[in-house]
Amino acid sequence: MTLKERAVSMTRAQRSQEISDRILETSMMLVASDGVDALSMQRIASAAHLSIGPLYGRYDTPEDIVLDLWDTVLRAHLATIFDDLLVWMPDTTAPPPERLLAELAQPSVASRALIEVLAVIRRYPFAGETICTELTTDLEAFAAAQPGMPRSLVAGQVSVILGALLLAPLFDEEQQRLGGEMLTMLGDCLAEPAAHTAIPREVPSVVGAFPAPDTGDHVVDAFAAAVILVVAQTGFDRATTHRIARVAKHSYSSSYPHFASKEALMTFAMGATIDEIFAFGILGLMNLPDDERLDLCVGMAQGICDDEQRLWRQLRVETLVAGRHHHDVAQALREHFARHRGRAVDILAPEILGKDPVIENRLMDGWHLVRTESFGLSLLATCTSFTNGVEWTPAVVALFGHVEQMAHDVVDA
Repeated sequence: MTLKERAVSMTRAQRSQEISDRILETSMMLVASDGVDALSMQRIASAAHLSIGPLYGRYDTPEDIVLDLWDTVLRAHLATIFDDLLVWMPDTTAPPPERLLAELAQPSVASRALIEVLAVIRRYPFAGETICTELTTDLEAFAAAQPGMPRSLVAGQVSVILGALLLAPLFDEEQQRLGGEMLTMLGDCLAEPAAHTAIPREVPSVVGAFPAPDTGDHVVDAFAAAVILVVAQTGFDRATTHRIARVAKHSYSSSYPHFASKEALMTFAMGATIDEIFAFGILGLMNLPDDERLDLCVGMAQGICDDEQRLWRQLRVETLVAGRHHHDVAQALREHFARHRGRAVDILAPEILGKDPVIENRLMDGWHLVRTESFGLSLLATCTSFTNGVEWTPAVVALFGHVEQMAHDVVDA
């Protein structure tokens, strides 16, 4: 080959690599902003300013692109998060790594894309099998790098980070304020001596009831229940009116007197879902002695990861995914969370409710950590077997012990 031919060949190879890089970069931006379900070959080509040919010359489906994103960018990005945690773990009284703080305050494109992929990958069998297997391998390595750390506390670390990234677009101002504080609280939990010596509590798994709206109108209730089930199975954007009507056992037109649009019906149903999540995660703890509360929390953590809770945890995750992409759903979620906020304070320290907003907000910082970990665990359990069979007593002792200590400190103050 002549020098000229080599130069031409090199130019072609460089051009081909530039196109491949542009496809992946564009795909990651689209996944980060609109989710995996919105990804299509035509949309990628348009956003990358390419014809459709170069995409089909490299990939058969958007699922192939998602898998390549995981292989080339997202898995390595998650590894950097694990590395930051491992650097920090030996002394969690020190400030958390700046890179980790920055990710929690304002998630990068890679972090946003990572969450979108993990949240729905179970619905994509080909890519899902590979990603879930490799994620489990990486989690096992992360745990092995922390000898002596109870497995539930390892899962708790990852759950808090994933939960924070999942919730970030819904509570962006709160997230920016709480990112560093939440890591500090996580560090306090991991350093809690009682968590490392906790005696396992043998309790049955607590299974949350699947939301069953009860407005008194059987048509409204049938459609809302159908939406909830279909969203848990397929996700919000794939919940077609035809499928909803079939599950509701009504013609879709019979919903029109009650809901002006599909979006209005979906938003109503998502609100009912949040109410049930709150009832499962908070109301059950009211008026219980500390020992019974601890047993219940261990049972709830087990329940989130149980196979029989698969649809329930998928619904928790899919509800937040819907809120990440749909303004009306996001607003409904914020309103429902805000409405229940005072009830959480009432459980932890009823004597301060409504008396001092500053003290109340400090206590809610601790509850935000609990909420974040709970949603993060739901996400983790949908896409890895790492959480199977975990003994949750150490994590529950650490997490709820820390929040309840905050409550006592607040009251004393």
